[in-house]
Amino acid sequence: MFGLIILLIFAGVFICSVPSLVSYVYIPPVEFVMIMFIFGVVLVIAGLSLLYIRLRRTGAINILEPARPGFPLWIYIYKDGECRIVRGQRSGEGYIMSQDLDADIPDLKTYSLADHKIRFVPEGCAHSVDLDMVEYAQLLDRKHHFENLKKARNFAFRKKQEDEVDG
Repeated sequence: MFGLIILLIFAGVFICSVPSLVSYVYIPPVEFVMIMFIFGVVLVIAGLSLLYIRLRRTGAINILEPARPGFPLWIYIYKDGECRIVRGQRSGEGYIMSQDLDADIPDLKTYSLADHKIRFVPEGCAHSVDLDMVEYAQLLDRKHHFENLKKARNFAFRKKQEDEVDG
């Protein structure tokens, strides 16, 4: 993909420069110069657009943007090896929140990349928390006095089976 992007940009620049190379032999018509210029510019814009789309999709655009204090970057590593680069935000003393992943982690080890502060966050580790599940568990504890989600699931499953047998 990156090779295609570079090829498009170089081809566009070369096509834009063809009229100036031809002008050493004879003076090309204005229409030829304009067509070559427009075609070259379109190729350059296509290459840069592909690069921008790829940077946005992978999250690498966050590395190119200037660093902001209090907003460190996460390199979130999924169990299958895929990585995403997302912005974090200091949510409290010693904790960082990511809106994209809806997770909150303790601020442990920091690495620097240019002017960015970076945290490596593996999926499924004990320090990565799904905040929706935490809120759901607290709600179940307050209203129905379940100690954990497993007991709540077992209760709901038994109640559903009883309703199916009765109905």
